[in-house]
Amino acid sequence: GTVSQIFLQANQVDFNGARIGDKIDKFKTAFGDPVSDRNGDMHFKYKTGFVSVNYDTQTDDTVAVYLLAEDF
Repeated sequence: GTVSQIFLQANQVDFNGARIGDKIDKFKTAFGDPVSDRNGDMHFKYKTGFVSVNYDTQTDDTVAVYLLAEDF
């Protein structure tokens, strides 16, 4: 079968120079302008899918990343 999403919380994964725990601006630098940003969930187009970055809207600290086959 095909996987539609992968959830990550570990900060060991390098996303083009950004890691979970970094400020959301580091992900903007890594992936460019987001396609959406709603209530601490910022989505970026990446290759054939999307990257969803969850972050704290008070501190801008990232807390999790979803790799998505399709945007929602």
